[in-house]
Amino acid sequence: MMELVKPKEPLAVLCHGDFCRNNILFKYEDGKPSQVTLFDFQTVRYASPAVDLTFFCFLNTTSDFRRKHWNEMLGVYHRSLVESLADILRSSVDQVESEYSLEKIRNEFREYAFYALFLCNYFLPEMIAVPVERINHDQMAYKTFKELAEVYNKIGGDSATALVAEIVKFMAEMGAF
Repeated sequence: MMELVKPKEPLAVLCHGDFCRNNILFKYEDGKPSQVTLFDFQTVRYASPAVDLTFFCFLNTTSDFRRKHWNEMLGVYHRSLVESLADILRSSVDQVESEYSLEKIRNEFREYAFYALFLCNYFLPEMIAVPVERINHDQMAYKTFKELAEVYNKIGGDSATALVAEIVKFMAEMGAF
């Protein structure tokens, strides 16, 4: 896993490292998010932004949403990135875009998809499990590796397996492996 998060320039940035929705607080005004605060920075790392973004996107989107909006989502991210960098660097959007093309962003997402899969395979089953199925992490510390594997293989059941399988299918379609 450490090989997967080694920084590669020019796209490397400071990443959260655990960019999961349970590490984000939203302030709402009139029923809409107006501010965002991130917390839990114990796994901060210098790496590709795709380390955080692929995990966040795969964990928080449905298969249907990905099929319909993936390219649009990457396009919006790319446009915002290029415009922000142009402003910060006091440069033109065209100059920045030559260095940070949409194709480079797509390639980063393909390259780091496996890292996201690893994390989604852990988080998704627990997130969809009913409360009585959820893992008691205090008790898990005393289990053997075999016992841990048995617990993790059961949590979330067929629904979790189906969700992770949909992620694998999408990643394969995008050329991640």
